[in-house]
Amino acid sequence: MAVLTLALSGCGGADNEEAGTSSSIEQVLGAVVDMAVSQDNVQGLTVGLRKDSGEVWFRSGGYRDIAKTTAMNADLQYRIGSATKTFTATAVLQLVDQGLIGLDDTVATWLPELAVPNDSTITVRHLLEMRSGLRDYLAVASKSIAGTTILQEWSNFDDVMKTGVHGNANYSPTDLVNAASKRVPYFASGTAMRYSNTNYVLLGLIAEKASCKAVKGCRSVETLINDGIVKPLGMAGTYFPSDNKFTSTKYAEAYQQVLDAELYRVPEGARIDMTFTDSRVPWAAGAMLSTPTDELVWARELALNEKKLISDALFKERLTAKSDGSVSYIPVRYGMGVYHLPSLATGSELIGHSGLVGGYNTSIFYSPSLKLALSVNITGVLANPASWFPLYGAEDSYDGAFRFAGGFNTQTLVWNLERNLRLAIENTGSCSTLGTATGDGSSGSCDGDSVRTHSLSVQGRSLAIKPSGRVFNSMNMVTDADWNATLQSTTDARPSLVTYGSQLSGLAVGDNGKVELQAGAILETIGVDSNGIAVTGTGGNVTVSGVVRSMGRNTVALRVADTAKNGVITVSKTAQVQGDMVLAGSAVIQLDGTVNGTLRVSGTNVKITGSGTVSGGVVLANGAKLADGSDITKLAAVAAPAAQAMSASHARKLPPLYMQ
Repeated sequence: MAVLTLALSGCGGADNEEAGTSSSIEQVLGAVVDMAVSQDNVQGLTVGLRKDSGEVWFRSGGYRDIAKTTAMNADLQYRIGSATKTFTATAVLQLVDQGLIGLDDTVATWLPELAVPNDSTITVRHLLEMRSGLRDYLAVASKSIAGTTILQEWSNFDDVMKTGVHGNANYSPTDLVNAASKRVPYFASGTAMRYSNTNYVLLGLIAEKASCKAVKGCRSVETLINDGIVKPLGMAGTYFPSDNKFTSTKYAEAYQQVLDAELYRVPEGARIDMTFTDSRVPWAAGAMLSTPTDELVWARELALNEKKLISDALFKERLTAKSDGSVSYIPVRYGMGVYHLPSLATGSELIGHSGLVGGYNTSIFYSPSLKLALSVNITGVLANPASWFPLYGAEDSYDGAFRFAGGFNTQTLVWNLERNLRLAIENTGSCSTLGTATGDGSSGSCDGDSVRTHSLSVQGRSLAIKPSGRVFNSMNMVTDADWNATLQSTTDARPSLVTYGSQLSGLAVGDNGKVELQAGAILETIGVDSNGIAVTGTGGNVTVSGVVRSMGRNTVALRVADTAKNGVITVSKTAQVQGDMVLAGSAVIQLDGTVNGTLRVSGTNVKITGSGTVSGGVVLANGAKLADGSDITKLAAVAAPAAQAMSASHARKLPPLYMQ
């Protein structure tokens, strides 16, 4: 990971000094990426961050190759799918600036020979803003194979199982438009927004025809983008190809996991090598290649227009969204080749675009409020997120699809990153650093929202963790039976104390340490192989009346070590614990709250009583038994949510496998 110095403001309290440093951003990024990769449900992942002041960070996990022999790194070329639309739109807007295209020119003016439905009313502006109403060519009938869509023909999953040929279909851009034109449009042009790849194939054709009026003469859309956008920005790893090859020897491979065996006529769960996907079908809507470094440059240019690739007046118009709509069933406001993505976790807005092509999923966004560009590249999708992976506002809508039918994507990771980076940058809390105490019985407190990247030791003293008193003005995404999504404003309390990192304990409770997590307070730990609260000494007492969240593989909500003696752990009726409780040593556990996890017991000296709810029940390790006086008969063991089976017809309503 490349890390440069960063100075941030707004980080209060002695315990939060590190939150204003480059190392804290590095560790927050690392913890979130490690948490995501620890699910073992993606092939590879790379995340990049770039501040306005120039500091850049990268973090990778998983593997660059399908065989999983070589670690992923940030210096690779990816297919970016529909993020290509941002380049195609920019090329068109450059021609508008040159007076060669008018935004209100109609399709009939430029392409009368194609006989596109409503071509006399559909304008270039409508195409750019996804307001033409034209059908998406991916979902219409194949010209060659009866009963098959262009998407199915192109993916060719059934043949790939036999021949190895994949992502390949002989369609010209005109063929794609003609196929979509045979279907009745969704709506009258200009009346609504609906995402359709056909819009951007038409824009590519219009750009090519308009270029013939320029001094340089007729140019392909590939040349318009490569020479007119990529080269001026010095993005050496970005390219619009004319074949299925990469332009760098360093590229990420990717497989596509097939979830609908009926639809694609392959064994369910089959993983198909989609690395060398042909560029003809995605073309101006989704064929481009890029690298994480270049994506950060491009995210800033899309949101800020620093290099003035288009005029300021046109840039301002570009970011203006005429109609609300959705991309991948997420409500967005779509401008001219960019969209405003709500960060459900915080209620803020991000500017950019995502893309999905074969097994590659990319998000390129800029946060105006954080002054931060983000790039996320995932290979080996679709995949199910673990039960502990936070969806921040999309749980009700996406749980069925994400948890059980596949669908982990870059947007959900963008929400996680934006939320946790905002906590690291904006926190104003003060959490006393107690260190190794002398046993004087003094106390400390966590006030506001505090962020840490190393353990806080509580030994010989007490620590009260209070409600943060701060909230995110967040959103919930509500989806109906047809996957039409709307956003509802809400507020979510910010955590009182959140610790980022792997193989650490958020709170390490030693001899005679006492921790009280008050009602309404939230304690979070994000990482791998970590503990929210770890009790290790003699006489350590913990009272949980608030919320404990542990997120990441083998990250435990509360651990009582073998060395712990005579401790008392109280989980009150108001408590909510997300994650396992691992119990050893000699301790008394009074459990009256809710544990979304398992109580794992070793040894013979753990006493458990109470009438709370434990989703995973009580598990005794080899030879373990509960201490005398235990009574778990009143605990309600509630089973984890059952997998929500999805019909084939419902599954087909999920976002297209290839291009978003």
